[in-house]
Amino acid sequence: TPPGITFLIDVDSNQAYHRGQMANRHSPYSADFLELAQKRYLEMVEQERLIVVDGSRSVEQVTESIIEHLAPLLEKLK
Repeated sequence: TPPGITFLIDVDSNQAYHRGQMANRHSPYSADFLELAQKRYLEMVEQERLIVVDGSRSVEQVTESIIEHLAPLLEKLK
């Protein structure tokens, strides 16, 4: 069964690369690879019905955006 809802937290590939570097993580992925991955995921948005969330914002703002999408679904479960 496919998931009922899937989020894609979209972050610019350069920003993702630099965030990883700042977190002292030695990622095996180059900025070019991350750019290609971002492009492929964005191509899937319509086909897979992904909900895109702007990941360039703060953690709190990203969380708030996800909760806004989940709230109507959670209300239906009550």
